[in-house]
Amino acid sequence: MLGFVPHPTVLIVTHDHELAGKMGRVLHMEDGVIV
Repeated sequence: MLGFVPHPTVLIVTHDHELAGKMGRVLHMEDGVIV
């Protein structure tokens, strides 16, 4: 897990690129690697 708390920003980890593109601030999970 990440060693920090995203505050006040909410980060969403998703495999869905289309959904991720629609969200404001997103973490993409690529084969277990957060990019």
